[in-house]
Amino acid sequence: MTLLASVGRNFVDNLEIYLTFAGLAVIFAMPALFGGLGDYWQVLGVTAIAVGVVHGLLFWVVRRRQRQVRRELIVATREMLADRIRNQLQVLLVAATENRDETNRARVQAAMEASHEIVRTLDQLSLDSLQRWEKHYGAVTLSYT
Repeated sequence: MTLLASVGRNFVDNLEIYLTFAGLAVIFAMPALFGGLGDYWQVLGVTAIAVGVVHGLLFWVVRRRQRQVRRELIVATREMLADRIRNQLQVLLVAATENRDETNRARVQAAMEASHEIVRTLDQLSLDSLQRWEKHYGAVTLSYT
C-alpha cells in the first residue's frame, strides 16, 4: 500500500473527526475574519449553525451511501451463495438419479429439501431481515461465544 493510499484510507476512516475539527476551526475563525459584521457571539452563533447544517447534510449523504453499499453487498452475497447452493443441488440430484437404493434416495431428497429452504432464506435476505434476526437471536448467539 502506498503512502498516499494509506493517508487517504486514514482520512476516510476518520472523516467525522477531521470534519469536526475543520468545522470548529471555521467557527472560531469567522469572528476574527468578519468581526465587523456584528458582535463576536452573533457571528460565532451564525457560523456554528451554518457549520452544523453542512455537517448534518454531509453525514446524511455518507450514511445514505453506506446503506446503499451494504444493500449491494447483501444482494451480491445472496446471489453468490444461492448460485453455489444450486450447483451443489445439481450434484445431489445427479447422485440421487444414479443411485437406486431407496434409503440413500430419501436422504438425498431430504438434503435437497433443506437446500431449497436455504435458497428461499437467501432470497429473503435483506438488511431488515438481518436486523430482525440479530434482535431475535443476537443475545443467544453472543452467550455461546
